Amino acid sequence: MFNRRGMRRGGGRLGRRRLRGRRHPLRAAALRLLDRAHRLMGTGQAAEAAPLFAELAQGAENHGMPARAAQLHLQTARALGQSGARADLLAPALRAVSLLAASGDLELLSVVGPRFVQELRGQGFVAEADQVQQAVNTALGGAPASGAPASPARLPAMCPQCGGPVRGDEVEWIDDNSAECPYCGSTLLGP
Repeated sequence: MFNRRGMRRGGGRLGRRRLRGRRHPLRAAALRLLDRAHRLMGTGQAAEAAPLFAELAQGAENHGMPARAAQLHLQTARALGQSGARADLLAPALRAVSLLAASGDLELLSVVGPRFVQELRGQGFVAEADQVQQAVNTALGGAPASGAPASPARLPAMCPQCGGPVRGDEVEWIDDNSAECPYCGSTLLGP
């Protein structure tokens, strides 16, 4: 028997099935932009990468993806720091902490926050590191950082989809052999 619901544009099971597996144009555009930003960082063009990461972070916020937005804000801060824009790196770093705290993702904050503070100190941004550390401590409510959780499997060092750096303690694990990229959401497979 013919199902009329399948005839409506985007309606019924047929409409959803047709869309499944196809990338939405905005997603494809965002992935291209993310790949470009990561490539620019990899080639030492951090000043050019920073506004791209900032645009992606704002887009992730607008689409209700706080963990992804936080990671992108941290990438913005890294790019600004590497490009010498010391005065500008604090705002995106603090925004990342705020997003993770507001979303309740304190486990990720307890891993990412101290690591980022350590990066800042290593680059000589001591005052900025102190401010980010204070924000992390406040968000965690004085709870100590949990440390790195055990990673069930080894992952690639870089996401094959967007080129972003991958750390086993910063991803959301799907199962023992696969995780979600913190930047683009693609599935990362262990060996």
